[in-house]
Amino acid sequence: WCCSTDSLTGSDKCNGQFSNCTTTRITEQDDGTLQATVDKTIDIIQRTTGPKILINTQPCTGGCSWNAINGRTESGRAKIRGHLRLFDKLWKNFVEIAHSLDYSKGDRILIEWPKGCMYWRLPKVEKFMKEFGLEQTHFDGCHFGLVSVVNGLPIKKPWTYGTNCKAISQAF
Repeated sequence: WCCSTDSLTGSDKCNGQFSNCTTTRITEQDDGTLQATVDKTIDIIQRTTGPKILINTQPCTGGCSWNAINGRTESGRAKIRGHLRLFDKLWKNFVEIAHSLDYSKGDRILIEWPKGCMYWRLPKVEKFMKEFGLEQTHFDGCHFGLVSVVNGLPIKKPWTYGTNCKAISQAF
């Protein structure tokens, strides 16, 4: 849900010879703020057989720890407010889509944001995680081969997954 077009989430590495998964990407270009995109996503879910996993990688900029610095100026605060408005629209639509899944048939959810993202501490996110039984798993990107495109050195990049998929939690 709402990954960038160049995100590895849902890329070809998740399909074909590497797994038996079929991926449908709903990217930023699809505009997850629109009800039409929500309807399209729910339609895809309803037409797809077998267990599904809804992965939320929506932008986390409004929850970034840099906002403590960026919020010191009016222009920075205005940008943060814009990021938070976008988050609210995307989150509302994500929750609607999550309610369309059939958890009794193995459907699952995964949310991916940086470990320090303040979104994890928002009451509506905490409520959602409790309602759907999501547990947090923390890991560093370097453990999974994340390296700098500039010098090829490992990048720590602390991430958190919130998921109700035990297999994913155990893998991380």
